[in-house]
Amino acid sequence: MTWGEFAPSVAYAALLLLLPGWLVVRAGGMRGFFGLAAAPAVSVSLVAGSAIAGGILGVPFGLLPPAVATAAGIVVGLAFSWLRGRARSELRSEFPTRSWGWWAGLAIAAVLWARHLRNALGAPDSFSQTFDNVWHLNAVRYIVDSGNGSSLSVANLNSSGGGFYPAAFHDLAALVTQLNGGHLTAAVNAVAAVTCAVVWPLAAMFLVRASFRPAFASTVGVGVLAASFPGFPLLLLDFGVLYANLLGLALLPIVIGVVAQLGNLGTDRWIDWPTGTILLVATVPALLVAHPNAFMLLLLVASCLMVAVIVRQGVRLGTRAGDGPVVWLRLALAAAVIVGTVLVWPVLRPGTAVHDWPAPLSTPASLGHALLNAPLLYMANWTVSILMVVGLVVAARRHLLWLAGAWAVVVYFWLVVSSFGSTEFRLLLVGIWYNDSSRFAANLPILALPLAALGVDWIVTRVAALLGALPGLASRLKPARLAALLAVLTVAVGVAGTQFTTSMDTAVAKTRALYQIRPDSPLVNSDEYAVLMRVPDLVPPDAVIANNPWNGSALAYALTGRHVTAPHILYGDTPLREVVRDRLDDAETDPEVCPLVREENVRYVLDFGTMGVHGVAYDYAGLDDLEPRRGFVELARVGDAALYEMTACG
Repeated sequence: MTWGEFAPSVAYAALLLLLPGWLVVRAGGMRGFFGLAAAPAVSVSLVAGSAIAGGILGVPFGLLPPAVATAAGIVVGLAFSWLRGRARSELRSEFPTRSWGWWAGLAIAAVLWARHLRNALGAPDSFSQTFDNVWHLNAVRYIVDSGNGSSLSVANLNSSGGGFYPAAFHDLAALVTQLNGGHLTAAVNAVAAVTCAVVWPLAAMFLVRASFRPAFASTVGVGVLAASFPGFPLLLLDFGVLYANLLGLALLPIVIGVVAQLGNLGTDRWIDWPTGTILLVATVPALLVAHPNAFMLLLLVASCLMVAVIVRQGVRLGTRAGDGPVVWLRLALAAAVIVGTVLVWPVLRPGTAVHDWPAPLSTPASLGHALLNAPLLYMANWTVSILMVVGLVVAARRHLLWLAGAWAVVVYFWLVVSSFGSTEFRLLLVGIWYNDSSRFAANLPILALPLAALGVDWIVTRVAALLGALPGLASRLKPARLAALLAVLTVAVGVAGTQFTTSMDTAVAKTRALYQIRPDSPLVNSDEYAVLMRVPDLVPPDAVIANNPWNGSALAYALTGRHVTAPHILYGDTPLREVVRDRLDDAETDPEVCPLVREENVRYVLDFGTMGVHGVAYDYAGLDDLEPRRGFVELARVGDAALYEMTACG
């Protein structure tokens, strides 16, 4: 597939992530750039929520359920807008309207991300050669085939009664697959690309503007910053691969921004409490169905923000400023958020062992990684880090200590996960992230970015004041021209200082290595891929292929549409899977094998050897002796990879 042929998939993904939510927020009266910036979180709630509703009601998942959900959302938005129009004028706040700088910043971020993703993916239909991608790609195929995209049912792909799995990313990819002619890996990459290049910059800009009012040149600089952190989103396309976390964290700044506005913590207030409340209702579900880790990080950050609310309201109460009952109500709500977070934190933790994912760093090294904004890459992201440190200092002068405090708390959790010993205390705090430092590292840029943007704004403001004070320059440079000049300088310096650095180049190269099909690829090598490409011609659509999922053969389902006995590495065991693992090649002599095989229509076998994705051998005794004399006829072979037809059972 060429990059030109990839463009329609990107367009479909962008429409799905932006249009439903934008129609709803526009109906609710939220206009301009920041109405669009809030749209992705609403869109994800609508798409994944409609998939859950459709699964319950038995409605096949496609464009119809999201369309119906969007129509219902528009009705609610219109009703809200009408009621708000009848409310007292002091309840109304308008989204910011001067947005040319933000649009320019979004365009810059998209262009920079297009470069990063083109270099990282190599080809638009490539796929990650990582452990988790076996599940992700097969889950998308399962949604397309079954017509069930419910987060309550997708886990049934692997075993009946699989439980809840956050399927928002997979729902979006399934819809794109239905629209682009069935190119599944291109659909997955398109959703990931739009999440990185559009959703994340929009969300980051929403949080920045919810925190403070930056100068024009600074708004453009935020676009550069959105493509300047190796830790997010790029790390999640490398490690894992963690598509669900990618989408959840990309949406998170939107919800944090709404909470900051509701708490009246920004330097100006442009979201009133009715709008903010309905935005919370519309966006928080998106985090839950994208990935609960993002919701838990929201609780952590929101609790920090509520501490700031309590301090401010306490001061107002002490000085008798404002309405006493209103102040007490705000104090009660803020306290409820903190108490609620403390109570649910250990309850929502997954069943993780204390010794899972041991800490890789010392505490001083871990702090250095956070301050230098290239976690786990062992190299500094200097420009972003200097800007962030400047922002930390400026936060105190602009009454934004809550932003610095929330960042500090997230950094402390990073120290715990990346440098503390394996104890119950560590499990309590970061077990939600499976005690996994790589997974948690992606959280750091969420608050580091607005701090760096604050640093950019301080520098831009000082440079503007300096230029304006130069004799004769003020008369020759009008304010608009000065702002444009500063914007150009901000972009030029920002791009030079962030895009062509060792840390960013290393992150891109590290990701690219996992999206290439080579003779030594860890999941599906070039020989195995060649055999997989022959499967559609040799295996009937209704037949099932026996496989050892550790060697990548499970991707036959995602890549060809042919069912396999084990669609995920960590599969739920069944009598059939036990037979395939231990006794399939004894079909002619073992009376228990053929009845199970015939019942499930298992007629073919993929033999990709025993080497697993992690470089460790996983021997399936039932696939050790696939020979004609034992009832297995070779249909295709490239190198050591082979496809067999099973004739032992007739």
